[in-house]
Amino acid sequence: MKTILITLLTVILTINLFAQQTINETIFFDLGKFDLTANATTILDKCYEKIKGNEFQQIIIIGHTDANGSDNYNMTLSEHRTESVLNYFLSKGVTKEKIKVQFFGEKKPIAKNDNELDKQQNRRVEIIIEKGSSVDKIQFDKQSQIFCITTNKDTTLICAEGTIIKIKANSFDSENAGKIISDTVKFSVKEFYKISDILLSNLSTTSNGQLLETAGMVYVIATANGEDLKLKKRQSIEINFPTKQKEIGMQLFSGTWEKESHINWIAQTIMQQEVFTVVEVMPKFSDNNDDIARYFASSVKYPQKALELGVQGIVFVTFVVNEKGEVTDPRVIRGLTPELDEAALNAIKKMPNWTPGKQRGKNVSVQMSLPVRFDLANNSFGDTSIVWEGGFKEQFEKSFTDTTLEKASGGNIMFYMFNSTQLGWINCDKFLNVSPKIDYIVKLDEDIGNVKIIFDRYKTVMDVFPKNGVYAFNNVPAGENITIVAIKRIDNKPYLAVKKTKTSPQVEKDFEFQPVTMEMLKTEMQKLDRLN
Repeated sequence: MKTILITLLTVILTINLFAQQTINETIFFDLGKFDLTANATTILDKCYEKIKGNEFQQIIIIGHTDANGSDNYNMTLSEHRTESVLNYFLSKGVTKEKIKVQFFGEKKPIAKNDNELDKQQNRRVEIIIEKGSSVDKIQFDKQSQIFCITTNKDTTLICAEGTIIKIKANSFDSENAGKIISDTVKFSVKEFYKISDILLSNLSTTSNGQLLETAGMVYVIATANGEDLKLKKRQSIEINFPTKQKEIGMQLFSGTWEKESHINWIAQTIMQQEVFTVVEVMPKFSDNNDDIARYFASSVKYPQKALELGVQGIVFVTFVVNEKGEVTDPRVIRGLTPELDEAALNAIKKMPNWTPGKQRGKNVSVQMSLPVRFDLANNSFGDTSIVWEGGFKEQFEKSFTDTTLEKASGGNIMFYMFNSTQLGWINCDKFLNVSPKIDYIVKLDEDIGNVKIIFDRYKTVMDVFPKNGVYAFNNVPAGENITIVAIKRIDNKPYLAVKKTKTSPQVEKDFEFQPVTMEMLKTEMQKLDRLN
C-alpha cells in the first residue's frame, strides 16, 4: 500500500489515495455457519500483516447472509459472522474502539439467491480498513463489486454500471510462482464513467503528457486465498465498455501511478476487436420478422422447474453474427433463473446462419441483442410459448437504474469490446487530436499537490506536477471552455476553488478558496457530471 505524504491536495486527491489507502477484503462462510474457515483465517492473517505496526483509522466489519431462512434468523447469523471477525482482530490486540461492526442479514446481496454458487457469494463478511491517522481526511473510496467465480469454467460478469467482463476458464496464475490457485477466485471491479467519480478518485486522462478522451475506466483485481493473481501468459479477459455513441480510434490503456499522485495511461498492444454494433446493412434472420418468433417457439421447451414454480419474464441475450452469418459468442446479459437462462442461450446457440451484415459493401461481424420472453399465459397446454419481443433497447435500459446506461436513451446500447492482457487499472480511450494547441499556465501562490482542468466538450481530465506554484499544461487545445478545480488545506481543513474559464495564452490566476465539508466537496464534483 502506498502512502501519500502531502498535506495540500487537489479536490480529486483523497489524502488517502484511492485504492491505495483503504484495504478491502471479503471472507466467505459455509451454509448456516459463522465460524471462520481455514481460507478465511488465511485471508485475515494476510490482512492483519498489512496493518501490523502501521497507523490506521478504523476497521469496519460488515456481515451478510444468503436468503435461506427467516429475516430474524439471517440477521442473527450475520451478526454472529461479524463477531467471529471482531474476535479475530481483538485476539491480535486491536482495540475495540477502532472497530465498527454492521450486519444486514439477507438485505444486501451481491448476487442472485437462486443457485448455490450465487448464494455462496452472499454468505460473506466485508472488511474495510481505513489507513492513515487524520481525523479529517477526504475519503471517497468507491465501493468494490465482488464476484466469486469458479476457475474451471467460462464466466461472464455484468457490473452495476453496464460493464461486461468475460473471463475464460483457467485464466489466472498466482503472483507467487508455484502457488496453487483454489477453485474459487474473488474478482473485484470498480467502474468510473462519471466525471465526479474520476475526479474524486484522483484519476486523470493523459498518456505521457498527451491528452486522452475516455469512454470509461475500470479497476479489476483477482485474488485467491489472500494472494494476488495475474493473467496467464497469452491469456486475456474481454471487457465491454457501454456507450451511447461509438467513436473511432478508441484503444485500451493500462494505468500506472507516478510519484504516488498521478496516473499515467499506456496503450496496450491488444487491438480492438473488429465487431460492429451498427452497420449500413444489419444482419437478418430472414425476410419475415415473424420467423424468429416461430424459431424460438419450435426450438425451446419451457423448463419444467420454471413451469412448476410459475416463473416467467424476459431473458436478455447478446451474440455476434460473423461475416459468414454464423451465430457466435452467445451470452446472457440479464437473466431470470439458471433454467430459463440456459433455455434461451441454447436456442441462440442452435440458430441457423443469418444473412450477415455489411459495411461499405463487405460482410462484417455485428453484435446483436435479443430479449426472449417466457410467457406462461400463452402456455395453457404446457407447450412451449417463447416469443421474440421487439424494443430491446427500451426494455434493456429500464432494467438498469444507473446513469451510465440511462444516457443511452438516444440510441442503441453499444459496447467497446477489447481483450486485456492485464488486470489493474484499465481505460477505454482515444488520443484527443484537436488543433491549435497552446501551453496553458495556472499560477498559484504555492504548490498544493495537483490542480486539474476539466473540458466542457471532452471527457478529459488533465493534471500536471507543479513547480513553485506554476502548473504548466502543455499542448492543450486553445479556446476551450474548461473548469479548474483545486483544493488546499488550512489548519487541516479543506478549502475549495472552482473556476470556469477558457484556455488561452494568458496566465490563469486569482483563485478564491472557500471552506467546504466533505459532503459539499462531493456535491460540487457531481455538478461537473453535466459536462461532456
